Amino acid sequence: MHRRAQSAESGGQRPSAKELSIVITQVYNYRELFEAQGIQGGRMNATDSSKGEYVRIMLKIDITKEGESERVVQVIEKVLKNLALRVPVEGKCDPQTPVGKFIAKLREMPNMHFV
Repeated sequence: MHRRAQSAESGGQRPSAKELSIVITQVYNYRELFEAQGIQGGRMNATDSSKGEYVRIMLKIDITKEGESERVVQVIEKVLKNLALRVPVEGKCDPQTPVGKFIAKLREMPNMHFV
């Protein structure tokens, strides 16, 4: 499994202190569980000769809103069944911001392997 957490702001924009987006790859077998959680899926990097990679995306999660950080943890625990997850974080994040504190909380989970 490979989960990518990155700042919600991209394209050269300033990273957000309270929002992040998550792209979850290699999860086609879990599609029914993701759909039950309302998490959109699709193909990334598709070309004329390739279907691309199937991904699930959680866009602009506002960590400061009640229930949002718990929703991410629920996906890890209930949908992905606490599988070992490789987590690359793109961009710099101040550890004192809501996103920084949330990533620190995720780092404490034994199945999360940050690279």
